[in-house]
Amino acid sequence: MFVCDILEERKRRQRINEEETEKLLRANLPVHHLKKNKYVNGKAVDRYLEDGISFINLDENAIKGFAKYLAVSATRQGSSDESYIINGINDALVGMSLEKPEKEIRIDGIDKSIDAVLKDHNRANIGHLFCKVVDGGGGHQDNVKDESLRFLDHASKQDDGLLRVCIVDGNYNWRKKENQYLGENVWLCDHQQFQKKLQKRYGVELKEIDETNPVENPLGEFFNAHTA
Repeated sequence: MFVCDILEERKRRQRINEEETEKLLRANLPVHHLKKNKYVNGKAVDRYLEDGISFINLDENAIKGFAKYLAVSATRQGSSDESYIINGINDALVGMSLEKPEKEIRIDGIDKSIDAVLKDHNRANIGHLFCKVVDGGGGHQDNVKDESLRFLDHASKQDDGLLRVCIVDGNYNWRKKENQYLGENVWLCDHQQFQKKLQKRYGVELKEIDETNPVENPLGEFFNAHTA
């Protein structure tokens, strides 16, 4: 079984973002190179430039300070978290797989498309997977809640026999709001519950995914993350 603490994974990625931004600042790169780097929030760079601040020849304290504000925020890289979870589950599955949809599958009122399709051992599509990561409430986190509930509402109105799963991991307190939508073919669960439910329903085998057998990335590079 694939098991992860996605909020700890997010903290780890934030440290990487800041460390890589520190390296870029020490290198005294031209601003346009700094802004193009995937670890740097270009909009944050522009905000400092508007105030007449230079990033050239900074001392070590200034580098560490600026890196915290210029690095891409891991909380705004939800698509990377979601891709990590989906790839981890896919690596654990034996006889089933999670794959990118051949064509984009969108739902009205939801910004992103379906993350993955679930395929059985005959390669037939048997489900749609929608994945979100939440850490508390307010602001962007409320948008995550609203999109998850819209997905479940949509799923509850379908009669095509497909399984529709909303995987939500992290820290949230709106679990009771979804009960009206759930059923045999509509699930809301975290990544571990999802794997256990697949075991119970389909008898699927699960490989152990750990440090000796790490998560691969068969669904492709992490989706583009938004920064602000």
